[in-house]
Amino acid sequence: MMKYFIFTFLLSFNCFALEDYTGKKYDIYTTEDGRDVNIECKSKNCAAKTIKVVRGNVLDGEDPAVVSCLEKLDGALIQLHDGNNNERGFCVFDDGSMLGLGSIRAELMQ
Repeated sequence: MMKYFIFTFLLSFNCFALEDYTGKKYDIYTTEDGRDVNIECKSKNCAAKTIKVVRGNVLDGEDPAVVSCLEKLDGALIQLHDGNNNERGFCVFDDGSMLGLGSIRAELMQ
């Protein structure tokens, strides 16, 4: 019984759902290397899983992850929420894949 509980507990943090301001839902999961990407990337190679994160030219007060997304990764931004006033930003690429801004920040800090 305890093994089942631990497995369920760990699994619940690997995939979660968010939605945009229109109510469209997006399933997000965490890859083995710690990137938060959309679930469609789970079964294929997509930009969100394979792109190399590069630091942009950050000015005072700018978010390094946003600058990287817009200037270096040629992405667009989307803000999603979980219905409990928690918001998460994502960088969206031409292939429709999404990479969490928190994941970009973490890689920029390495």
